[in-house]
Amino acid sequence: MHRFRCCRVCYRFNNPSEDRSDMKILGICGSSRSRNVSWLHRLLVTVLDAVGYDHEIVELRETPISVCNLCLECADDQICKKGDAMALWRHQIVSADAFVMGAPTYFSTMNAATYAFLERWGQFRGRNTKMLAGKIGIALGIRWSFGQDPGDEIEKIFQFQGIKTVGKVSITPVADRMPLPSSEHIPDKWLRMAADAGRMLKKNLSSNSKQLTI
Repeated sequence: MHRFRCCRVCYRFNNPSEDRSDMKILGICGSSRSRNVSWLHRLLVTVLDAVGYDHEIVELRETPISVCNLCLECADDQICKKGDAMALWRHQIVSADAFVMGAPTYFSTMNAATYAFLERWGQFRGRNTKMLAGKIGIALGIRWSFGQDPGDEIEKIFQFQGIKTVGKVSITPVADRMPLPSSEHIPDKWLRMAADAGRMLKKNLSSNSKQLTI
């Protein structure tokens, strides 16, 4: 069952599994394609389903945000002053224990929507503070046979913020001669890779939880 909350840019899943956790997982889908055809969205949901905990997904295509102006007004308090859609997501980002973030390659590099979103994460790293340090994440990337792997770019941002990447799934449809008609045509091998990444994330979340309670 889905429980919609907050606004149209994010929605929440209630997992009926008895294996519950108070861990907060934030999925971020950078695809500009609709959910029913987006390969990236299906990979991201596969990861989150394999974790089995309640989570939220932010769809960047729903409400684009503007790029960072490098005004540095966030330097002292780590709060961006632009007042656009990023303000709606700030609480989810800061309070999350883990991230599952995915982006596609458009014309040889990470698409602009995801890159702008990650630029705005500069507010979370102040002069002497890394607000997101200690969290963990999964990076997902879909690229053509040429160009950069978006998963690598996401991992770099994670590292800059002090987020540990515990898994990465990168697929190259063109290299495998696969069309991209709809998410129903994703090869099972890639879905298995995504599910494995989700289980790895769950294992790391459980390990972190145990360390905190000792």
